[in-house]
Amino acid sequence: MTRSCKVLILEDDVGDVEILLRLFRAFKELIVEPVVVHSAHELLTSRIYSDDTIDIFLVDYLLDNVSGIDVVSSLKDLNCKKPVIMLTGQGDENVAVEAMKNGILDYIVKSRITSAGLERSILNALEKHHMKQELIEQELRLKYLSVTDDLTKLKNRRYLFDYFESELKHFHLHKEVFSLIIIDLDHFKAVNDNYGHIVGDEVLKKFGQIIIQELRTNDVGARYGGEEFCILLPKTNEEGALNLAERIRAELERVHFDAGAGKTFQVTCSLGIEVCNTKGATLEELLKNADSALYESKYKGRNQVTLHGKSAG
Repeated sequence: MTRSCKVLILEDDVGDVEILLRLFRAFKELIVEPVVVHSAHELLTSRIYSDDTIDIFLVDYLLDNVSGIDVVSSLKDLNCKKPVIMLTGQGDENVAVEAMKNGILDYIVKSRITSAGLERSILNALEKHHMKQELIEQELRLKYLSVTDDLTKLKNRRYLFDYFESELKHFHLHKEVFSLIIIDLDHFKAVNDNYGHIVGDEVLKKFGQIIIQELRTNDVGARYGGEEFCILLPKTNEEGALNLAERIRAELERVHFDAGAGKTFQVTCSLGIEVCNTKGATLEELLKNADSALYESKYKGRNQVTLHGKSAG
């Protein structure tokens, strides 16, 4: 069975390009669509390297007195992750080693090149690249799962504490204020008791979405446990933390959840805030103060925000 393959050839010798094109036509498993570029300057300025339909690069080792390895390095800096095979007129083992160290998947000496050998090299490089990408994706997935709460898609407790310790060290070094919000869904046990755990999970999922949509890039929202959540806000003072907390509270209050049989219900939350602006503060103290503010919100009637040491309406 044949398959199509789009190959970018970076080669400044017209005669060598013609040889490659002739070799492509003799392939048995690949139908090659060639894209020919004659200089490194043309490749880098035309941005053709960013064409997602290109499957693989064939790069000459010497181009206008520029090393093909330097070109590959430039492509990496530009976040181009296509597999590369190096072509060279020099059968130098040192060049081959240098190429492999730079992530080039194969090295072919032009004087020894055959149609079958070139096709095999391309197929092997594509397979290696595919396996490498699968491994990277798997590692990223495992990393994501290790720090993420599967139900709400927020960070988990372990990630929160690691980030918290890092932010606290940063504060002690640079004195950049940060804030902590602890949130508890009001009477959540009654949701599970009255409507079942599947509906309860839908409430948790929705609340996770509300938190995520309100966070900035460097903010961290986490499921602290059960129906309790925690948000860490770098470079955020009292006013910023209060505004975010109130937006989250109000957004949840607006949501109507499906209870079945045409009925809906609403859920509210109570929030407590602590602002870290005191030298010598510890993780335990900050959590205790935020938790104390949370319980004050509950004591005052729930569905409200309290700043530690100060109430907010």
